[in-house]
Amino acid sequence: MASRLHNDPISMNDERTHGTRTPDATPEPLSVLGSTGFLSPTMLLQLQRQLGNRVVSQLLQAQTPHPSLQQTSHLTDPLPQAQEAASSTHTLQRSGTNTTMPGLNTGSGPEGDKKRKAPEPRKTRSSVRKVGDLNRPRLTFSASYTGVKTQDRNKEQVIAFNQIATLHKPENAPSSTETYYDFYQDVTDEIEGDPVGAEDHAFTPFVIDGPYSPPYNSEVIENTSNYIAFNDDPGFSTTSKIPVGTWLKKYQVKFRWRIKRIATGKEWMSNEIIHKIDSPLPVNPATTGPVTATVASDEDWQVVIPS
Repeated sequence: MASRLHNDPISMNDERTHGTRTPDATPEPLSVLGSTGFLSPTMLLQLQRQLGNRVVSQLLQAQTPHPSLQQTSHLTDPLPQAQEAASSTHTLQRSGTNTTMPGLNTGSGPEGDKKRKAPEPRKTRSSVRKVGDLNRPRLTFSASYTGVKTQDRNKEQVIAFNQIATLHKPENAPSSTETYYDFYQDVTDEIEGDPVGAEDHAFTPFVIDGPYSPPYNSEVIENTSNYIAFNDDPGFSTTSKIPVGTWLKKYQVKFRWRIKRIATGKEWMSNEIIHKIDSPLPVNPATTGPVTATVASDEDWQVVIPS
């Protein structure tokens, strides 16, 4: 028999599963249990949507199932079922998605709105990146020999090196490299030629090497947000080649780099590197001879500026 959802007049001769009702019998309470004696969660949800929690609870509490149903071991008390079903959000999981069935306690309506948590702030890549230690930038160095392999006294000669020293700011540092550091290249050299001229000299104390310092406004400097690179050609090349009639017997050039943290004034200094040229003077009447070039090795320094 289908459940009755309205208070319609009931015929005194109405027949139910309990037997035939007599005229002087007390009217039986309205049944919402149906022939099975209990409601499934789906039926409860339908009643909740139509009548509300309070009405459904009152109807369930007023029920007196048939004695034969009370003795059936596999049937359970409908009221705990109703309370459990009503307190559940009935979330279905399928195909990797969560779908909340419409009904009570789903977070909808004024009460649900009060219980909703405020959305968490959206995390962007920049907000979760960790900025590296500004006292620990990197300095890299690479070099090669670009001059002749055989020196000829009767020709103008290029005897030189090419090198790049690059200061890299720490990972994820938001400002440009020059905002954090002052970067300097220092140099000293030794020259011995034939005939002996004004260019010949022994090593002298280190000095700042021409344009290789702040404010980095030379065309031989790359000043970018992530790094500052010093491009250099030490030796005798573009503007100072070995002139005809002269011979370069020996050339040595040393470099070092200094990095100062602007915020603290503290400074780090690299070890020295050295390039060498050796070319013994040929015996007359020979005018040519081999050039032996020794290039400083590449470097990758983990700078540690004092705190």
